Amino acid sequence: MDYQGEPFLNFSWKKFQSNEFYSQYFTVQSLFKNKGEPEQINKGELSLDFPKELVAKSNYHFRIKVKNSGQAIWDKDNGYKLVVNSYSDRQEEAKLEYFFSDLSNVVPFEETEVDFYIKTDGASGKYKSKISLEKNGKNIINGQDWQFEVLPLPQLQIKVNLYPKLKTNGDNFKIQIFDDKEEMVFQKKIKVVNNKGIIDDVQNIALGNKYRVVVLKPYYLPRQEYVIFKRGLNNVGFKLMYPADFNKDGKFSGEDISAFFKDLKLFSIFLP
Repeated sequence: MDYQGEPFLNFSWKKFQSNEFYSQYFTVQSLFKNKGEPEQINKGELSLDFPKELVAKSNYHFRIKVKNSGQAIWDKDNGYKLVVNSYSDRQEEAKLEYFFSDLSNVVPFEETEVDFYIKTDGASGKYKSKISLEKNGKNIINGQDWQFEVLPLPQLQIKVNLYPKLKTNGDNFKIQIFDDKEEMVFQKKIKVVNNKGIIDDVQNIALGNKYRVVVLKPYYLPRQEYVIFKRGLNNVGFKLMYPADFNKDGKFSGEDISAFFKDLKLFSIFLP
């Protein structure tokens, strides 16, 4: 189009030593042109291993393995996104609240993980869902079916003992629950009477999965146990809690001794 010297000067569409063009330049410029979008093979896999029993009024964070074995680059800016198609046995239309992290430059023969967040409402019901990959609103890859049930919130009853108390009572206990990714999914203050406390509604857990349950109380070293949650009432008992965390950092060190002698009121902790 622009060659300002021999041997191709006579073929140039731009005039010699000028900013003007010959007529053929404008003729081609005015022609209708189809957008260049060659057909590409979209091929790959969406792998998921989600629980089958969720609970109401809860939020979940799962991960989906995405494998691109085709020719295209999967990116949100190219029109690629993951979607959920869901059907429910409830009378009203199933409306799951969900969103995915964006697909970003997933090149051919690459594997990555996409974050999937889902929120359940207050009603129980059975769902059948399928996660798919779309490009510009057109389905190109289907994942596995995910059938699950949303159930009422379970209960958790704890049993805890403070050294050297004969009976443990207090309203400043705290329960934290962590999933297998070590993300804290639930936290709540709990009142303990005669060594026992109960949480009536435990949110954000999947029934049948194992969770790490931690009990905290100011000035005591934390305790933890593992619980596989089931429907209804769940029970967990913790080992004896010792008063040895006077600087409240969750562990025992020389700084705890210093903190203890700076606050003489802490001596009352050792009374039965």
